Amino acid sequence: MSLYRACCCEPGSCCNIWCSCAERITISFCKVVHQGEVYSCLFVEGYCYPPLGDLIGSSLRTIVVKDVVFEKKTGFDPETGCLNCCWYEPVTGEEQTGTIRYTRDEWLIWCAEPDGEDCVFGNRTCVGSATRPLSGNETNWNLTAFNGKLWLDCCDPTKCDSGSIKARLTFNVEGVSTAGTFTDCCTQTTDPLYTVVSFGVSYEWDCRDRSRWTGTCPCDLLQENGTGNITGNVTACVAGLTATCPCPGGQGTDYSNPCIVNQSASIYYCTEVSQSLECIPTGNGVITAITGCV
Repeated sequence: MSLYRACCCEPGSCCNIWCSCAERITISFCKVVHQGEVYSCLFVEGYCYPPLGDLIGSSLRTIVVKDVVFEKKTGFDPETGCLNCCWYEPVTGEEQTGTIRYTRDEWLIWCAEPDGEDCVFGNRTCVGSATRPLSGNETNWNLTAFNGKLWLDCCDPTKCDSGSIKARLTFNVEGVSTAGTFTDCCTQTTDPLYTVVSFGVSYEWDCRDRSRWTGTCPCDLLQENGTGNITGNVTACVAGLTATCPCPGGQGTDYSNPCIVNQSASIYYCTEVSQSLECIPTGNGVITAITGCV
C-alpha cells in the first residue's frame, strides 16, 4: 500500500487529471431485461394437468437507472490514501435527480380444479411498475443502499513511473418498492405488490499512457474501450422455477409451494429464461451516456 500511495500522491500523478473538469456530471446506464417462460411437462388423462407443452406462465421484468448526478470530490481520497486528488461520487439528498425504474408483468398457473369433464385453471399474477428517486425515501419507496465512485487509477501501483493509467467506475443501488398488484387465485385475494430491486455496475477502462489523458474529462470515456458488467435484479413472481427445457425424462420439478386443487401431484414444468441489455442510445455496452462535462 505504501508504494501505491507514494505513486499516487506524486505531483502530476493520475489523481489530479480531472481536477479542471466539471463539478457535476450525470451518468445513465443500460436497461436490464429478464424474460422467462414456463411450460407444462406432463399430462395425465383424468387429472387437471395442463396439456403437455402448453405455456403455463411467463415473466418480463426490467430495471434501468438514468441520470445519476455525480459530484467531483477534491482533496484526500480515503479509499486510496491519495492527496490532492479529484474523483466523482453520487450526490445524495434532494440535489440527486437520478431515477431507478422497474417493470413487472408476470403470471403463472397456480390453481386447478375439475369442472365436469373440463379443468379450470387460475393464475397467480404480479403486475406493476414504478419510477423511484435516488434522492431518498418517499411513500412506498425505501432506498436501502446507494453508493458509487468514478476515478482514475494507476494500472500497476508498483510501477507508477510507467505512466499507464485507467479509469474505473463502481455503482450500486438497492431499494424496496410498493406498486402494482399481487393476485392469488387460491386465496381469491389481491394485495399491493412489494418489489425488491437492485442494480450494480462495475466497469474498468483499458490502460492508456498518461499523455493520452491530458485534457480529458469523464465524458470522453464513452469513446474509450473497457470491460464491465451490470447486475440488475427485480423480485420475480415465478422465482425458484429453475428446471430448464427440455424437461429431463419428460417432466420437470414440482412447484416449491403448489396450489393445485383435488389432485395428488403438482403440475410439472420446465423453464426457458434469458437476460439481456438494452442500450439506447448506444453506449459502451454498460453506460449509455455521460453528460455535463462542458
